[in-house]
Amino acid sequence: MPRQRTTEPPDSHLSGMENHSAHPHRVAVISGDPELIELVQAGAAAVGAEVSVTAEASDPARDTAVVVIGLDRVEQVAESGLLPGVRRALVGRAETHARLCAWSAPLDATVIVLPEGTRWLTGLLAGRSQEPAGSLVGLLGASGGVGASTLAVGVAQAATAAGRRCALVDLDPLGGGLDLLVRAERAEGWRWPQFGDADGYLGDLSEQLITVEGIDVLSMPREQVFRPHPEATAAVLRSLGRTHDLVLVDLPREPSPATTEAIRHCAHLVLVVGSQLRALAAARQTRLRLAADPTGVITRDRRTVGLSPETIADTLGLPLLAGTRHDPALPRGAERGDPPYLVASRRWRRTCDRLAADWLAA
Repeated sequence: MPRQRTTEPPDSHLSGMENHSAHPHRVAVISGDPELIELVQAGAAAVGAEVSVTAEASDPARDTAVVVIGLDRVEQVAESGLLPGVRRALVGRAETHARLCAWSAPLDATVIVLPEGTRWLTGLLAGRSQEPAGSLVGLLGASGGVGASTLAVGVAQAATAAGRRCALVDLDPLGGGLDLLVRAERAEGWRWPQFGDADGYLGDLSEQLITVEGIDVLSMPREQVFRPHPEATAAVLRSLGRTHDLVLVDLPREPSPATTEAIRHCAHLVLVVGSQLRALAAARQTRLRLAADPTGVITRDRRTVGLSPETIADTLGLPLLAGTRHDPALPRGAERGDPPYLVASRRWRRTCDRLAADWLAA
C-alpha cells in the first residue's frame, strides 16, 4: 500500500495538523457550555490564537478569523444574522451529531464533534491559510444517464492536458466506481474506505490515490456500499483543494451528510440535466433536496424532440454553462474502457476545454 507523504508527526495518521503561522489571530466562541469552551480554548492555545468567549450572539471583532458556535446557541446566532464573511465552526457532542448537521447549512458552518474532532478544530483555528486554493466543482446528474460522471472525467482530462493539477472525487456509493471510467479499476491506490477515519487537515494525498494520465482519482469501492462520514469528506476535499488546481466532485442524487458537506466546500455546484420534460421535472425535484443553490446548469441533448438548453436553464432559474449533445462515441468508448476525452467528438472536447478553463480561472 502506498506510503503517505505528509508533514505531520508519524503517529498522527490521517488526522494531524500541518505547520501553522506563528502570528496569533482572534477566535470568537459563542456558547454557554463550559466543557466545549474549555476544549476550544485548549485548541486555540495550541496554535497561539486569542480567544474571546460570550454566551450571547454578538458581532465578532473585526480581526476575528474563526467563530466557533456551540449547539446551545445556534438558534440565537441564526436569528441574529451575524457573521458575514467569517469562517464558522459548529461544535457539539457525538450524541448531537444529527442536530449539528441539520444546522450546518443554515449557518454555513463546518460541523465538528468534540472531543473526537479536536485535531480538526485545532487545524481550523490555525488560520485562514488552510483554505483551499484550488477550485472545487460539484457535478450532479439531476436524473440517471445524463453523463455527469463522464463529463467530470472529460473536464479533468482537459485541465490536465492544459498542464494543471486535477483530482476526481467519487461520492456516489451506488455509482459502481469512477475508476471504471478511467480504466483504473485494477490500479493500486487508496479508495474511500482507506480514508474512512480521516479527520482534520491532511497532507498531499497524491501518493495514496490512484493516478491515471496525471489525474488523481478517489473512487468508491465495488466490494461494499461505502458512505463516507462528513468529517472525512471535508478533510479530503480541503486537502485536495490545497494541492490541486481543480477538484471535480461527482455527487450522488441520494441526499446524505457527506453530500451536504461536499456541497459546502464546492465553489461551483452544477446540475447536469437531460433535455426531456421528465428530466427537467427530476431536476426541479433534485434542486429542492440540495443544501445550497446550484451555480449553473449543463444540459445534455439526446437529439430527439426535447427542450432547448435555454428553456431548461430559464425554467430552473439558473445560468446556462453549456449545452452538450449526445455523443455515441462516449458510451461505446466506455464499454471498451476508453477515456472519454480521447474518443469523444471535437465539439464535446471543446466544451470540456471551455469548462475547465472557466473553473480554473474562477
